[in-house]
Amino acid sequence: MNDMVFQITSQGKNHVVEYKAGIDCGEVSVDGNVVDSKSSSIMGVLMKKSFKIGDKFAKVRRRDLLSEEWDLVYGGKVYTPSKSL
Repeated sequence: MNDMVFQITSQGKNHVVEYKAGIDCGEVSVDGNVVDSKSSSIMGVLMKKSFKIGDKFAKVRRRDLLSEEWDLVYGGKVYTPSKSL
C-alpha cells in the first residue's frame, strides 16, 4: 500500500494532504477531510490523482511509470512526501 503525507503552505495556511492507495481501495484527504475515495484497484495503479485544495487544483502523481515514489503538485511547486504513514 502507498501511504504518504505531504505538508504544504498556501495563502498563509498550512495544509496536510494524505494519500493512501492499496490494491482494492484508496483515498485522498486534505486537513483530515476526505476529498476523494475509491473502492477499486485503480487507486493503486494510478499515474495521477487530481483534487482541489481551497480554490486551486492539486495532483498526486507518480514520478514515472514504474516508480513507487509519488509527488504532490500544487501552485506550480512540486512537493515530496514529508513522511509515509
